[in-house]
Amino acid sequence: LQELIATHSVPEIHHSALRLQLSLWCHAHSTEGRREVIAIALYALCNTVRHLGPAYLHQLFLQKWPALFTELCELLQSLTQIGAVAGIAALRAAGALLDSRYGQSRADTSQLAQMLGLSAPHGILASALRSLLGDSPTNRTAEHYPVLIAALDLFQVTTASNHQSSLQLGHAGMVLAMLQLMQQTDMASLPAVTAMLRCLEQAAEVSSATALMIFREFHGLQAFSTRLQTEVDLLLALDFQSDIHDAEPPGDDAPEAVRAAHWQLLEEVTARRKLCKQFLKNIQTALQCPEVVQAGLANVFQGPFMDVLKKALEEPQKIGLSLFGAVIDIVSNLIQDDPSRVPQMIESGILPGILAKLNKDTMRSVECLTFVPAVLGAISLHAAGEEAILKAASKPLKLLVEIQLDPSFAPLLHSQPELIQIISTHVDKVIRNRPSGSNALTEHVVECLLEVLRSTIEESKAYPVWTPWDLEDRTEALADRLAAFGRFCWSLLGVGGQTAALFSEKQGYELVREAMELP
Repeated sequence: LQELIATHSVPEIHHSALRLQLSLWCHAHSTEGRREVIAIALYALCNTVRHLGPAYLHQLFLQKWPALFTELCELLQSLTQIGAVAGIAALRAAGALLDSRYGQSRADTSQLAQMLGLSAPHGILASALRSLLGDSPTNRTAEHYPVLIAALDLFQVTTASNHQSSLQLGHAGMVLAMLQLMQQTDMASLPAVTAMLRCLEQAAEVSSATALMIFREFHGLQAFSTRLQTEVDLLLALDFQSDIHDAEPPGDDAPEAVRAAHWQLLEEVTARRKLCKQFLKNIQTALQCPEVVQAGLANVFQGPFMDVLKKALEEPQKIGLSLFGAVIDIVSNLIQDDPSRVPQMIESGILPGILAKLNKDTMRSVECLTFVPAVLGAISLHAAGEEAILKAASKPLKLLVEIQLDPSFAPLLHSQPELIQIISTHVDKVIRNRPSGSNALTEHVVECLLEVLRSTIEESKAYPVWTPWDLEDRTEALADRLAAFGRFCWSLLGVGGQTAALFSEKQGYELVREAMELP
């Protein structure tokens, strides 16, 4: 570079451009280097579309590169020949151009969509994806899955932007190939299986015909439930206790093999939890699709689905609190759709299994703090729900009240202020949905409020008296905890009614005033 600059007296302003051109020229001497150059250009195109907008796309690319769309289609037709690096870049570039979120002109996206044949059963994208899915698992190299994931991501983008592309699933027979990919359980394939499930979820959401095909012709609900059962078994069989994400990693003085095993296990647990959660999303899509429900294809009490849920409830912290919350959300939605399912779910052990696992350790996630109150509100829609809630050893309503004044939950509740409103809304539903003539739930909630208030006031007496000169909090965020609890109480008591009257009768407001006047 210095020799060229000296020989040709290149001005300093052009040094960066010269360095770039020289680097590209050096790379172009080998096939692998040329693939990298192509990938760099395509990723530059992606960044332009995503961050600079359609005007710069025309200025920097389409005007200077008129055959861009044609050459991009040729690359997508030759994914196996151009190598993984260039192939992934081509798929990502096509996805950026077709993604409607980036504001491209309809003319440009329509032209590329037609060239890719998005509405044709044997278009370029459909053929490329079918070819990638059709490879035998024994022939798949380490580079195969990243290309497949990029192709699936592109298919998802085209499904969201052009609903006709979902028709390729049926006509091109890709659903069968996707369900065959779903049977892979090795670590390398898990991200691809998750991406494939996202495609099926997206296609089922935008097209009722596709949803019927997946869940009727291919028995999707049973297939997803069976595969989810396998995945939950594999996750629970892994050698770790509690939640590995909370465990301290091995120190630098630990043997290399120990450190490698820890990070490998962490990666596997994360991938399997993510896959399980995606399976639940696909199942929930089926249960919420009117066409699937009307066709009688959403009977959750037939097949392995209930067994899977019970298995997942056995060790909430091992499967992950986020996944535990997702299981509870599905149960809540099932009951809200048909409250008469409550006795059946109690008899099957699902609801007792949820209630038995509720404690402060299993509630330390946004998902659990969101969906546990919701499932209690749903359970209360049936007369049998009152007895289930009141007789549960975990005392779920008392647990929800205690959490709000527990110092260890203060950071989570402070970072997610909407959680207090969610909890209060569903506790209010529990009270309102109580069986006619019964005041047991109302009395239970009021007693929980009073007990927690008394306990907090007593504990606060151990805190030092506050002075304006002491800038350090020595009360474990008591003011913040009381503020959150105050919002909860206002939601329950602010509208008056029987709950407020009973709270007043039991001297509850005197306790509130005492808490407000704490030194």
